[in-house]
Amino acid sequence: MGALFGVLTLIAMIWSIGVYFRVYNAVREFLPPQFQDDESSRYAFSVWALRHPVPLSVQAEYVRYVKGSCVAILCGALTLLSFHQMILGCLVLAAFFYGVFSAIKSSKTYEQNCKRALAKEDEQNE
Repeated sequence: MGALFGVLTLIAMIWSIGVYFRVYNAVREFLPPQFQDDESSRYAFSVWALRHPVPLSVQAEYVRYVKGSCVAILCGALTLLSFHQMILGCLVLAAFFYGVFSAIKSSKTYEQNCKRALAKEDEQNE
């Protein structure tokens, strides 16, 4: 069972990393000039990914990345727990719960951004 969770962890991590780089490169274009260098953009990425100048399609990809990361972390925790690594497994499980909190927060922010865009569009059509 542990090997299955390990394979699922690997698949989820590879998918999440691919989505991360795609979103990261898209968000960098919308960062203010002072945050566009490699060092600063890493720290500004999660803050700016759900901000106004970033298109909703990129924001949706960011939310998918956060959710995919949660799946990878959960699979990693289950892998560790199935190999009787209780302390490390519980720590990774705690990271999963923090990730779920972050995913919920990101999803709500994205939904608010979608509603704001729809309201703005309706306002322009009137």
